[in-house]
Amino acid sequence: MLDFTIKKGTNMKKLCSVKFYILICTFVMTGLLSACGGGGSTPNQGSDTPVVGTIDVIETLSHVPVATGENVHVSDAVEIDYSNASQGYVMLNYIGNHDAKIKLQLKGPDGRTYTYNLAIGEGYQVFPLTGGSGTYVVNVLHQASGDKYSTADSTEITAEIKDEFTTYLYPNQFVDYSEETLAVGKSRDMASQSTSSMNYIENVYYEVMNIIEYDEGLAELALQGTISGYIPDLDNVVSSGKGICFDYAALMVAMLRAQDIPSQLVIGYAGEVYHAWVNVYTEESGWIDGAIQFNGNEWSLLDPTFSDNTNDSKQTNEYMGDGTNYLEKYIY
Repeated sequence: MLDFTIKKGTNMKKLCSVKFYILICTFVMTGLLSACGGGGSTPNQGSDTPVVGTIDVIETLSHVPVATGENVHVSDAVEIDYSNASQGYVMLNYIGNHDAKIKLQLKGPDGRTYTYNLAIGEGYQVFPLTGGSGTYVVNVLHQASGDKYSTADSTEITAEIKDEFTTYLYPNQFVDYSEETLAVGKSRDMASQSTSSMNYIENVYYEVMNIIEYDEGLAELALQGTISGYIPDLDNVVSSGKGICFDYAALMVAMLRAQDIPSQLVIGYAGEVYHAWVNVYTEESGWIDGAIQFNGNEWSLLDPTFSDNTNDSKQTNEYMGDGTNYLEKYIY
């Protein structure tokens, strides 16, 4: 479950629009953007010269989660398929008949505990094993009353994750997509227009900003505490063209993973406010995080929400400082 608890009195538009300004006017590296640009503008937009793609476009998703039934824990409440734990995910299917809220608690070897809402009657759902290799404690909880829950099932699974990147190449409950998802088709369009993996990341970044307009109404509901446990619906986000920070980040991650670029949806704090942003891996730079600018070679703290709504680098720098206002809490 993800609850966006937002400090009272916060200016939501400023909050989710003042984070990260891209410094792109000075770099001239081959294959990367070579003209000034800002939020909401696709690179090379308006040019008479078509972009010639030089990267392989992945036309069929190569990382699709599957419950094979090879290793399964079954109780009256849940089926837990951990056959592909070595790939960095588990799949859960709630089969109980509890008529109130159901939660999953997943505690990893890194000591972090992730809490999710479990859907009823929707089949297997995918959850990432972000704590790395080791033992995970899996608890399924039934709501008793209010915020009190009882344990319906508890078990342990051991994961020996073969590749550190696979966890961040599969869809999961928060970054949910399949072959039919609109974002996947858009990822292929962007890849066909990209000259390198870095250029593809850049193109996706701007495409997400083009697609989504910040949803003031939804943000206000979050501010009031009217909604909780919000999960992005990527097709709805693309179709409606509206979303909050969680939607921006989830859409970008989906489009990156669809083209086999490891990426993380990060939940944490921007100052005193709960927020979502993106970390991404490239062979040239490794995991990119910890700064707030693009210097023509490196991206950091990819935050399409804030960048979409401001071109004021002074305002951004005053708000963010050296980037230490970002505090990572969870990774998906």
